[in-house]
Amino acid sequence: GSVVSKDIPDYTVAYGNPIQLHSKH
Repeated sequence: GSVVSKDIPDYTVAYGNPIQLHSKH
């Protein structure tokens, strides 16, 4: 639910934690 890569689904919104998952596959 934070500024993450648009390549991966923003599943962090479920947790509400600003986990920076910049996985550019």
